[in-house]
Amino acid sequence: VELALSAAGLRYLRLASRRTPRPVVVASCRELKRFGATVRYVVALKGLNEREEAARLAGAVLYRRDEDTEKDTVEAYEPSTKLEGLSVVDEHGEALGVVWDVLDPNEGAALAAPLLELELEETRHCLVPLDPTCVEVYEEEVVLLNTGLLDLAFDYAPPPPVIRGLLASGE
Repeated sequence: VELALSAAGLRYLRLASRRTPRPVVVASCRELKRFGATVRYVVALKGLNEREEAARLAGAVLYRRDEDTEKDTVEAYEPSTKLEGLSVVDEHGEALGVVWDVLDPNEGAALAAPLLELELEETRHCLVPLDPTCVEVYEEEVVLLNTGLLDLAFDYAPPPPVIRGLLASGE
C-alpha cells in the first residue's frame, strides 16, 4: 500500500460481491503482518464502529482516484527507505559515511523514535536519532549536527549461521 492510499482521507472500497466501489473515509491505517512479499493492513474507517460490520469488509479492495491525489510532501524526518544510501557529512562538509538502514518503530522495532544506522567504515556503525536536533536531511545527503554521537559507534558483524542439526554420514 502506498503512502497516499493508507493516509487518512476519501477513498473507495469495493467488496468482492459488488461491481462498483463505494466512497469511504479512512481515519487511520497501520501494518498488521508481513507474509514474505504480502503485507496486510488494518484500516479504520469513519462511521464504522461495530466489529460485525468490519468483519463483512474483510478482503475488500481499497482504491483512490487519480484526480483525488494531492501533491504529498513526505516529511524529511519521517522514517523512509529513501534515506538509505545517502551520504553523511558533518557540519563542515567532511564525509563521514553513508546511511546503512532506517530503523522505524512503526515496523515492529522496539524503539521510542526512528533511528538512522550510519556506516562509518566497512565494519563500524553508529545509531543516530532521526531528529532535527541531531541531523539535517537534504535530497542528496544527511548532515550530522552532533559528531559526539559518533563516540557511540560499534563494530558490526553479521550474525553467525545457526546450525540446526548434522547430516547423517553416508556410511
